[in-house]
Amino acid sequence: MTFVYSNSPLGVIDITDPAAPQAKGNIDVGGEPTAVSMLGQVAMVGMNTSESFVAPSGSLKAYDIDTKAALSACDLGSQPDSTAITPDGSFITITTENERDEDAGDGRTGQLPAGYVVVLSKAGEILSHLSTGAVDLDQIDATDERGALRFTESQAGRIREPDGVQWIDYAHFAIANEGDMDGGACGWAIFNKDSAEIFEAGNSFEHAIVQNEHYPDKRSGAKGAEPEGMEIATFDGTPYAFILAERASVVGVYDVTDSATPVLTQMLPSGIAPEGAIAIPSRGLFVTANDADLIEDGGIRSHVMIYEYQDATANYPQLNSAGADTLIGWGVISGMVAGENGIVYAVINRRFSPLIPL
Repeated sequence: MTFVYSNSPLGVIDITDPAAPQAKGNIDVGGEPTAVSMLGQVAMVGMNTSESFVAPSGSLKAYDIDTKAALSACDLGSQPDSTAITPDGSFITITTENERDEDAGDGRTGQLPAGYVVVLSKAGEILSHLSTGAVDLDQIDATDERGALRFTESQAGRIREPDGVQWIDYAHFAIANEGDMDGGACGWAIFNKDSAEIFEAGNSFEHAIVQNEHYPDKRSGAKGAEPEGMEIATFDGTPYAFILAERASVVGVYDVTDSATPVLTQMLPSGIAPEGAIAIPSRGLFVTANDADLIEDGGIRSHVMIYEYQDATANYPQLNSAGADTLIGWGVISGMVAGENGIVYAVINRRFSPLIPL
């Protein structure tokens, strides 16, 4: 019935009635909270305390959300960005990001030290840490060319940059890899707990976003759709992975019954810039935290969105180009009519070159 989110300070929301959430106050954690996971009534908070890009630091802190008291802390030696607790609460996995200096290396490769994955016993010692490796990508758009979707480029050995992590079960965990010009992979991957890779999305997640008219073309040269956070949950006996694309403002929903061959089942429209998510299967709920603050441009503030699991007509109909011979991108469809033999004719108000005839 309670939702906790990191918002400098930590925010608490009563969702007894998910259609009318109520604020329950904040917890001042004395720094920049970047991620939070709940273990009973204890909030495990990733804290960024970095002095600079070249001197990253951070810790994991524990707070009682009822009394708002600090319980314990563990130094991570790096900048945390996402946390995940095993179902039995025995240990915690943390991705450390170590943000790059955008001005270093002429805007390309950042500076050392790089981020890594940390595994902690419950608020205690580091059990292990591991590199998440690299991936070869083809049919990607890595050039910031406004108004053009040209998924014809390739990059070999693109370093993964994990920005989100969740356990699928006791033997497997998944990471979301944000993109950068010289790293990131712009997808997501699944590993065994012994660090062996068993699945890599490659270009498929971004391709699905293009087909669903949510691809952020202006970000092609840096981060692309930017898979940011994720959540794993089981609804009606089916385990799902929810992959958040921050720059595309959409959530990919994958059936991960077979961890080696996830199946994309749905694209959820999100709030602006989703970064964190939590599922509550017992109540049929899924919640996202969206960090874009557009108030200076006359838009909405950073916000939380609550979804309900149901068998019903979508409130947000989507036109999808999956199955076409090539990727088709558009921004606005202002008119559409059905013809014969399953052909749909559309007026494309805002399109991205090259325009491909059907």
